[in-house]
Amino acid sequence: MPLIVIGFLRSMNNLERAMSGPDKVALRALAGICDRPSRSSGFSLFEMTIVLIVMSILLYSGSKYYFSSIEDSKYSVIKFQAATFSRTVSNLYGQAQVQGLQSLDLMGTIIYMNEKGWPATANTKTSLKTWDQSPEECELLWHGIFNNAPSTVVAGAVIDSRKKNHHDFKVYSINGRICRYELMRKQEGRYFFDYDLSTGEVIVFSPEN
Repeated sequence: MPLIVIGFLRSMNNLERAMSGPDKVALRALAGICDRPSRSSGFSLFEMTIVLIVMSILLYSGSKYYFSSIEDSKYSVIKFQAATFSRTVSNLYGQAQVQGLQSLDLMGTIIYMNEKGWPATANTKTSLKTWDQSPEECELLWHGIFNNAPSTVVAGAVIDSRKKNHHDFKVYSINGRICRYELMRKQEGRYFFDYDLSTGEVIVFSPEN
């Protein structure tokens, strides 16, 4: 077992480059123990204690990098979806303005514009007012904008109250004027973006901002 532990630690040379201060000193101390000639096939109690201490330090340090990378990936997901959404609604707005249309065909899906000229819903024509947007209209728009769209559930829907659901985004209508799309993965804090139906502005929100 001790030899397996040492083999594992020797494979972590790359981690040393990312470490600084006490962590790097501890890692080098362990390397010194591992590399020096041994007169026996086992460890002394002192050496085993050092090994356990250093492994605890490495696990603690590595966990910070791990959880940080998870949060970064969530922010990347919401930022990517928001950028794609923003680019598409802007293109649709420009095309509708140039052609003087109230609806456009987007890859077989009919996108309807509101009275301000911004995309408001898809496939089903409703009130199309910037002050009366429903969450269902926001959800229809989401699935109209994205090809193979991430799955959604309307906030407050019956399915939303169940313990187990596997939807990617939760959809809200904020005061009938903003469509909000929130990432539903387990996380600290909330990751979502808002789409303003009056201006077309898309704003990303995360625990960092």
